[in-house]
Amino acid sequence: MSRGAVTIDLEVPYHVIIAAVVNISVDWSTVLNIGALLVAVYSVLKMRTARQAEQVARQKLLNQRAAEEFDEMARSAAHLTSLIRSSNWERSAEIATALRGGLARAVGSWPNLVQGIEKDKIEVASNDLNSLIEMIPVDEQTVEVEKTRAMMAQ
Repeated sequence: MSRGAVTIDLEVPYHVIIAAVVNISVDWSTVLNIGALLVAVYSVLKMRTARQAEQVARQKLLNQRAAEEFDEMARSAAHLTSLIRSSNWERSAEIATALRGGLARAVGSWPNLVQGIEKDKIEVASNDLNSLIEMIPVDEQTVEVEKTRAMMAQ
């Protein structure tokens, strides 16, 4: 009789035959293979969890950077308002130009963060800033009070 061959006696119950087949087919290499498979499945599940955690951390970092840059733009806008009130036109032009670049970066750098109405608001702010830059006098021109008020309103 060859190794692993089982003779089936019809009078033996089926569960005994199945037990005999299982006993014959399970050896140490099969146990090790099943153990390796379980370790591999566990590793894949852990890797998936790690990737999800990495994506969440990256998203939070992007949100934090965006918030910091918008905070910096808000401070620049407040500083621009004070420069316009004090009629410091040269510095006003510099700050307004830097602010225009910041708004452009905001739309381009965070397309998945800035969507919908926020993107529309940034575009409106950019258009208002462009018209404000056009109103800033060049070469020490005299500016009327009404024009200064219009610039501050924008």
